[in-house]
Amino acid sequence: MMAPGILTLRRYQEEAITAVWAALERPGGLRRPAVVLPTGAGKTVIFSHMSRMWHAGHGTGKVVVLVHRDELVRQAVNKLRSAAPMLSVGVVKGAQNELDTDVIVASVQTLAKPARLFPLLDKVGLVIVDECHHAAATTYTRVLEEFGCFRAAGEPGAVAVGFTATMSRADSRALGDVWQEVVYTKDILDLIAMGHLSNVKGKLVTIDGLSLEEVKRTRGDYQVNSLSEILQTSGAITAVADAYLEHARGMRTLLFAPTVESARLFSTALEERGVRSAMVWGAMAESDRRRTLRRFDDGEFDVLCNCMVLTEGYDSPAASCAIIARPTTSAALYVQMVGRVLRPYPGKDCALVLDVAGASQQHDLATLADLTTQRVPDIEPGESLVEAAERAIRQGALDLSGDASAVDVDLFRRSTSVWLQTYAGCWFVPTKETVCFIWPEPAGDTFAVGVRPMRGTGGRFLQTGLDLASAMSWAEQDAAESDPSTMRLASRGASWRKASNTASDAQIDLATGLGLDPTGRNKAEVSDMITIHIVSSMLDRAFRNAKTKREAAA
Repeated sequence: MMAPGILTLRRYQEEAITAVWAALERPGGLRRPAVVLPTGAGKTVIFSHMSRMWHAGHGTGKVVVLVHRDELVRQAVNKLRSAAPMLSVGVVKGAQNELDTDVIVASVQTLAKPARLFPLLDKVGLVIVDECHHAAATTYTRVLEEFGCFRAAGEPGAVAVGFTATMSRADSRALGDVWQEVVYTKDILDLIAMGHLSNVKGKLVTIDGLSLEEVKRTRGDYQVNSLSEILQTSGAITAVADAYLEHARGMRTLLFAPTVESARLFSTALEERGVRSAMVWGAMAESDRRRTLRRFDDGEFDVLCNCMVLTEGYDSPAASCAIIARPTTSAALYVQMVGRVLRPYPGKDCALVLDVAGASQQHDLATLADLTTQRVPDIEPGESLVEAAERAIRQGALDLSGDASAVDVDLFRRSTSVWLQTYAGCWFVPTKETVCFIWPEPAGDTFAVGVRPMRGTGGRFLQTGLDLASAMSWAEQDAAESDPSTMRLASRGASWRKASNTASDAQIDLATGLGLDPTGRNKAEVSDMITIHIVSSMLDRAFRNAKTKREAAA
């Protein structure tokens, strides 16, 4: 029976909770399962029900909800109190240290401090981690270790459950060291079909003077100060303001900028064109930020410019347009930004995303296609995400039924890592010592991640039951952790992979000896040819059997 005063669960939310309890309670159960749901799926409602059910008999000890930043604490508390008023909710942040409650909401930065953490040791039974793709960071692992979340099954200590919209990071830190298994996931296309999220279409704003190839990079993504500088010198500031008037005039809009200075310049350019604009940033006084956000929600501003403040945890369903004036190669960051405008709202038939990019070069930017783990191959101008998926299904490029043969090559092409395919079609990341690969499971549309040595025999599965995007993330991260040379060997941007590098005599001799033809191929191409041949001999026989079993089960 539903507890009085608590929000009703949607079916997929019930399924997510059931999957978590089953994972925790299975023989030799997990200590750290994870759930992947799109932004707007109602994670706080799930937190509330899990917290209530935990105190009603699913476990013992307090519940701690761990959020990524201090400014997200108040929002989580308000939602928990409104969703589950029968629970007492406390805050650990700043001067507040409310420990005598059923549920404690804390930022990881605050709770990682010994004076805040130690009084809670041996008193916490469940740790819920919001935006858990951050959890490979040292501050998170320290907190989880102190609560006992990394102990073996059956030993005393807390369990942890992670929630995120994307199980990937922009750096090379291994999420597989934190989360043992993704036990439940839903795709954005599912939630759009159920009416829980808005459909979305995009428009590319090309800036003639903008060359992203000149922007410095940090950990694979564009360095914000370098990006801000080139946005200002390329004419992007005024071009974006003009694009808003052309494509989104009157739409309540969130603009994402790389720095505070660029956010201010965007806001000024909009105001000069008669657009009601405001801005928020991280160092802004909390009371001023709340007041500005409230005025935006009330419709006093058309555009809210921000510098990476609204990427996580901010809800404004009335916002129907996102301007990505902070181009990124990170699918995780892109999903968080666009997700802010996907919540349904009266009169919002379809959200709009304006992506800023240069006009003169090939980009590896994240796009609307990165919103869905089903991987729509491409989205044509003026086409919504749902329309693109429907077209891809008609053309045979996308199969939402889960057929392994419909895995979309574009997902791997967009990765910053080098993904290769065996002759039979098994995807893998090449490393010096091991091969990390993705394996189709016999039932459903899930995948396992495996590893085996490049020389000799043996091997094992590291993760099971994953959607394709999560499996890719696990494989890439395990490859990077297990073999430090992977960042050089398997990075698309590695200097040795330049097309101008010629194959060595040793490479050519080895390829020829294997019966391969290296004629006209550069160093990277010959290296990949050899690797594919060797890994195919290791995996393809078993891989074909796995595909046959999957097809039979379907």
